[in-house]
Amino acid sequence: MATFIDIAKLAGVSYGTVSNVMNGRGNVSSEKVKRVQEAANRLGYTANFDAKSLRKGSSNTLAVILPNISDTKYADFYLSFRNFTESAGYRVSLYIHDSNPQRESDLVQEIRASHPAGTAVISSLSGHTNYYRQAGFTIDELIFAEQKPFNDYDYVGFDYSRIGREMGKRAAKYHQVALLTEASDSYVTRELSAGFIQEASANPSCIIHHYDKESSVRSAALALDILSSDSAPEAVFAANYSHAEMVDNVRKRFFPQKTLDIYTISRLFTMPETSYHKYELNYRLLGKATAEQLINRIEGKAPSYFQNILLPEAGFRSWNPGPVPEKSCLTMLTLDSPTAYIMKHMASLYKSYTGIDVNVTIYPYDGIHELLTSMNENNSFDIIRLDATWMSWFAPRIYEPLSKLENNLKDLQERFLPGLMDRYGSINGELYALPETPSTQMLFYRRDIFEDTAIKRLFQEQNHAALRLPRTFGEYNTIASFFTRSINSRSPVKYGSTITLGNTGTAATEFLTRYFALTNDLFDKNDHLLLNTPTGIQALNELVECSHYANLSFSNWWRDTARDFAEGNTAMTILYSNYASEIIGKESTVRGKIGYAMVPGENPLFGGGSIGVSHYSHHKDLAYHFIRWLCDEQVASAMTLLGSISPCRNTYNNYQIIDTYPWLAMTNECFEKSNAHRQPHAVNVSFNERHFLEILGFQVLNAINGRCTVKEALENAENNYG
Repeated sequence: MATFIDIAKLAGVSYGTVSNVMNGRGNVSSEKVKRVQEAANRLGYTANFDAKSLRKGSSNTLAVILPNISDTKYADFYLSFRNFTESAGYRVSLYIHDSNPQRESDLVQEIRASHPAGTAVISSLSGHTNYYRQAGFTIDELIFAEQKPFNDYDYVGFDYSRIGREMGKRAAKYHQVALLTEASDSYVTRELSAGFIQEASANPSCIIHHYDKESSVRSAALALDILSSDSAPEAVFAANYSHAEMVDNVRKRFFPQKTLDIYTISRLFTMPETSYHKYELNYRLLGKATAEQLINRIEGKAPSYFQNILLPEAGFRSWNPGPVPEKSCLTMLTLDSPTAYIMKHMASLYKSYTGIDVNVTIYPYDGIHELLTSMNENNSFDIIRLDATWMSWFAPRIYEPLSKLENNLKDLQERFLPGLMDRYGSINGELYALPETPSTQMLFYRRDIFEDTAIKRLFQEQNHAALRLPRTFGEYNTIASFFTRSINSRSPVKYGSTITLGNTGTAATEFLTRYFALTNDLFDKNDHLLLNTPTGIQALNELVECSHYANLSFSNWWRDTARDFAEGNTAMTILYSNYASEIIGKESTVRGKIGYAMVPGENPLFGGGSIGVSHYSHHKDLAYHFIRWLCDEQVASAMTLLGSISPCRNTYNNYQIIDTYPWLAMTNECFEKSNAHRQPHAVNVSFNERHFLEILGFQVLNAINGRCTVKEALENAENNYG
């Protein structure tokens, strides 16, 4: 293996220079940093992290012991555990005990010898087994998840007694049921079985046949015995999803005529899967919570006593929207966006449950406004999805108030992220729509080049400041200039930034992004427009400057901007989160290299869509039935995984989604910080934002193209708005 001495010889520098570069120390020039990096790459040098840990006298490694990772719930746990720990600067070593206590005991000794900073365990041990105590683990070194062998250490899991009771309530309606669990002496089985039997026994005629793991090692044979016996159950309740699958497979092969309800405890399913009645547990959240608590222990952020942390269960999540108010066909109008095409697939799923056709019509941004303006009872749709910024102008004209369709508005408020109902549905105190795809602006950047030692040193040399994420658009332009190759020939990318200027609406938004980084109000208290002001002039000057650092010929719409960034030629972009999934699409060259942060000024604009029932619809109750289903957590979460955005709180605890689109973890923070007042203050006055953006965007484009000065552009915009 190559050494620092080998690298120093090839790079033509001293050993000390190589050491400083590799350890991020010292005042080394960008030229020498580049030579050291190139030499290390040519020699195939890789850092010996274990040796580093020994020199520091501690380890940055966490051990995790699991029964297996072939079971998807444990794979989910491990992925989120690893993702969280790596983001916190730790590495993970995985150990598998195959549900064998003796193997687990051997692993305990192996792990103690390797001195990890901490260990997380989903154990196969019963409460009387003392392997971990005997091995000398302290409370700050060990945490148990799912199974709870004893009380000396932290535990993160679910309330299995409550889970058992919820399953038992379902069992109580049958006469013969089979309960399949894991080992009888395990914590989960004890809690689950007791709760199940308690509730199921409320029906004296319900006969429960309990099979634990010891009697179900030959699970296929056991399933055959259960289904062929004289007391064959009407329903099977399986504590493990694989047991449910085995029972179902045996039924299909040998008893195809038999009707059997199968209930099971499973991991969280983000996409539809309807073979069984699933009580879902969020194992990705369990992995994240376990990692977080273990790191808090290691870093001295947890109390001195052991803690039992119980996580919420997703429970029985039904994709079936239930009985429909009537049988008819629905029509839906939506603005073109990634969500629009996902909705077509969701409409097909809705039809599979209800038999109701929902015909989705997609209109481009420039065409839908005219259609909405001329809408009446002769050319209406049943469901309309609006750009959220158009709500003030259109909602009272085209939407049926939800108070006429919904009796429990409080339930809706609790379902969604805080504040979304007001932002996306309410006009002058009247609720007209649901927040279907709430999105906010975020800054995305090439993390790999921002963290490159040679590039950071070069930026320091040229700008006499450290390369860091921009806090203002002045800093943003400085960084964008540095990463524009026509200005800096040593830039690793061609452009420093993107700008979306395809129409007046996007051009105006680019200006407002910079404007609201400086202030919160577009109108004064007397509703006079505040464009031709020092703030407006600064914002437009910053936009005009940024146009010199971007590929102006490409980004006509936000989707184009996302795809442009995905090609890898740009250092930074500001995108709405409902378009950001495009940056990790199948053609992306920057997947795994993307960082994300709050936009400069920390006052992001919000966008996305609201969805409501047309005032002119002849099927209002049915239309509302569909949009309520569309905004249910399980449907909204599936749409988010496909590239949309969910309004539902629980979606943001779904770490299959967060691990896929990690920037979504910032969603609530972005909404909380968004404080841009872009409409007049007067109550009961509709604001035609589309008309305003056309006026503003036209003048913004004039300034960028040099047809007038910045001040003239803002004067013209104010006068034309008039």
